[in-house]
Amino acid sequence: MKRRDFLLRSSGALALPLVINGMPVKAYTDPTLQQLFGTESDRVLVLVQLAGGNDGINTVLPLDAYSDYMRVRANIAIPEAKALKLTDATGLHPIMPGMHTMFKDGKVRVVQGVTYPNPNLSHFRSTDIWMTGTDSNVVNSTGWLGRFLEKSWPDYPNGYPNATMPDPIAIQIAPVVALALTNSHNTSMGVALQDPTTFYNLVNGTVLGDTDLPSERYAKLNVQYVREVQSQSLQYSQVIKTAADKAKNFATYPTGNTLAAQLQIVARLIAGGLKTKVYVVQLGGFDTHSAQVVSTDTTTGNHATLLQRVSEALTAFQTDLEELNVDDRVVTMTFSEFGRRVQSNLSDGTDHGTAAPMFFVGTPVINGVLGVNPSLTDLDNGNLKMQYDFRQIYASVLEQWFDADPAVLRDVLFKDFSTVPIIKVKPTSVQEVSADAAYSLGIAHPNPVRDVATIPFTVRATSRVKVQVFDQLGFLVTTLVDDELVPGDHQARFSASGLPSGSYTVQLRASGEQRTQTVVVSR
Repeated sequence: MKRRDFLLRSSGALALPLVINGMPVKAYTDPTLQQLFGTESDRVLVLVQLAGGNDGINTVLPLDAYSDYMRVRANIAIPEAKALKLTDATGLHPIMPGMHTMFKDGKVRVVQGVTYPNPNLSHFRSTDIWMTGTDSNVVNSTGWLGRFLEKSWPDYPNGYPNATMPDPIAIQIAPVVALALTNSHNTSMGVALQDPTTFYNLVNGTVLGDTDLPSERYAKLNVQYVREVQSQSLQYSQVIKTAADKAKNFATYPTGNTLAAQLQIVARLIAGGLKTKVYVVQLGGFDTHSAQVVSTDTTTGNHATLLQRVSEALTAFQTDLEELNVDDRVVTMTFSEFGRRVQSNLSDGTDHGTAAPMFFVGTPVINGVLGVNPSLTDLDNGNLKMQYDFRQIYASVLEQWFDADPAVLRDVLFKDFSTVPIIKVKPTSVQEVSADAAYSLGIAHPNPVRDVATIPFTVRATSRVKVQVFDQLGFLVTTLVDDELVPGDHQARFSASGLPSGSYTVQLRASGEQRTQTVVVSR
């Protein structure tokens, strides 16, 4: 292969080099510096793949059909009394108190019964279908996110990084980048961080040496060559390291949890100021054909261990995002290639099935359960019936989070899909806020401003309110208000003294909502 073709095809699959030229740079410890350098206004989607096929029925429990539930899987059923209630009809596995608390706090959306028509029960084929966003009888070599992302960054990776997009468009923490990020040119829109250990070696400037190289001379030379190409071709290593050095994690992440270790990196990079739009992480092991539970205590076992890792990792991640003041920018979505069969097997496990729930976590999500508990009696060849096509979920995320219009959705997903409410539609200007909204941001005056502008805003419920100003790059310029305010009309004073001419964004944040408007500084 020509060198250029090799780099194009492999750039997304190459792990980051362990060492960057120069001495290691330690992370900033001043929270003010972290906030200043880490603020970026763009929205971020974090995909969490639960590989192997998660048993949705034992994850989100049908409390309103518990007798049917016991009838079809008595040997693995979770005791009703131990379920963590989400609603009167629906419960959560008792090993997931973190997710339960976040749900009660208004930060979790559960979408029931997600699959696709004529589902395929092969791990590999079904994963490809989810990654490509196609019908089950269509084979495609491009991914749904790759097709979407290339709308904004055409011809990638040619000409990238550049001044407009100096950072990776997408990052996956894995040896290779998922098919979901492949664009129409069959190149990846993302780069791979091989694993958490590699990342921390990169950040800390630690050299592992060549102790892990194969002993056979020919193989050793080839591995060394690939590493040399990595260090020469993967131009994002320094910006990733720089972002990591600008921020630190504030939440305590559980140890021995690979998903938590990946999300810990993601939080740090988001807070460090990367403009990366999509992160992909993964937890495997959900193919629970046997020993899914411990027979003497069905709330324990392999599946419980996995769900505990998911709950603890997502809880720590969300806490970290909030402490880092970037939670309003991030939505996390879980998915698995399929669910499990309704009837348990004789090995205290479950076999490949179809529909399963998806979780959305974050300050911007619409809290609650979307859809109803799946019927355990009205089945399709022993499997759950579909409530939502997974491409409806994709379309909803792209529309509600990334503001994609219907024409783009049709092009990306090959046909029209109705959307469902998942993410709060954030107003982008003062004109879009209804008169009875809990918070409103008035029009700054004067605007344009030369010296000082007054920004009126209204609070209709006692709450913590922040009013901040950001520049065109998304960096925090100043905080005008950060206080517990009582209901009523208030004002923020914005001094433009010393600021260069240009457009600035004024953002009001309160109770997980935000209002924004543009103020122009003119000299």
